[in-house]
Amino acid sequence: MAGKILVAYATAKGSTHEIADRITSRLQALHPVVECQSMADIEASSLSSYSAIVIGSAIHMTSWLPQANRFIHSQRATLQTKPVWAFSVGMPPDEAGRVSEEKMIETKIRKQLPELKGHRLFRGKFEENDLGWFMRTIISCCVPKKKQTFGDERNWNDIEAWADSVGKEIR
Repeated sequence: MAGKILVAYATAKGSTHEIADRITSRLQALHPVVECQSMADIEASSLSSYSAIVIGSAIHMTSWLPQANRFIHSQRATLQTKPVWAFSVGMPPDEAGRVSEEKMIETKIRKQLPELKGHRLFRGKFEENDLGWFMRTIISCCVPKKKQTFGDERNWNDIEAWADSVGKEIR
């Protein structure tokens, strides 16, 4: 049985936090101690107390948020000594785009964490009013309506199935 498990996330508008919470609740069904924390709230010295770590970030402009990238870089030595899984949250336009972006993000993560156990990209939630007025204007003028991806696209069954598989691997 594994010891303490950490689910660490970086979020922009809250969708990634909600997904991290759901992953945490699924892992808690298999493991007694699972904690969910924002990467901003984690002290470097505390990582050594976890036996497994799940990290996740929203994707902006085909990359993890700067906070998540800094976390991986600054904690790389400790993360490399633990089993680590990763998830990303983005809004690719279709399944082919999701698979392509998933591979690209995983490649970036593996440059820092070559022993990464696995990575999954989930569709997130993004509302048009999450954009500033300038970007809303550009999108409404330049992006065809059928290519605009707004709304809650999270597939909770897919997220839960992935979390369950990670939980079984940890056990």
